[in-house]
Amino acid sequence: TTMAPFDSVDVRKGISQAIDREQIVNIAMYDYTHPADSSGLSDAFPAFKTEDASTQGEWVTLNVDAANAALDAAGLALDGDTRKTADGNAMEYELLVVTGWSDWVAACEIMAANLAEVGIKATVTPLDYNAWYDKVSKGEFEMSIGWSDGGATPYSFYLGCMSTSTVRPIGTLSPQNWQRFGSEEADTLMNEMAATGDIETQKGI
Repeated sequence: TTMAPFDSVDVRKGISQAIDREQIVNIAMYDYTHPADSSGLSDAFPAFKTEDASTQGEWVTLNVDAANAALDAAGLALDGDTRKTADGNAMEYELLVVTGWSDWVAACEIMAANLAEVGIKATVTPLDYNAWYDKVSKGEFEMSIGWSDGGATPYSFYLGCMSTSTVRPIGTLSPQNWQRFGSEEADTLMNEMAATGDIETQKGI
């Protein structure tokens, strides 16, 4: 998220709206799960989910028209079948995945086909695990599939996704925050959550 055009939240949301999560679940995941809602939380945390997490998450729902509109509005114009950045470069990226992880590979192939529908070329690039992990943990990638940390509460998950304390410079190992996104607003809430052991207070936070 430090790399243009992925440093724009509108671009990231547009890309997200281009992805068919239902198709990924049906084909790549053999229906053993279901698409995530906008909280990002797994089913391990039902007590922490609010009702609007699934009803207000338009940017995690397939909508190709909205995806194209968002990317257009961000100045990423279509030139024929190819979308280009403001400086005229084609939006062509490697999408990293671990060799032999068949569900991940299938998911990436679906995402690449989805992104092609909005003019973005994502080339699925399988790497052996050590090479893949080295790239993602150092932030030396354009796009990749991956995972997030768990824990007894959502604290660890959000720490690894949003805390400025887990952001490291590109090229420096980061065990959690591979995407290098940090939010000071989230830091404040996570500090409040870490300061209490009361589950109801944590849920409110």
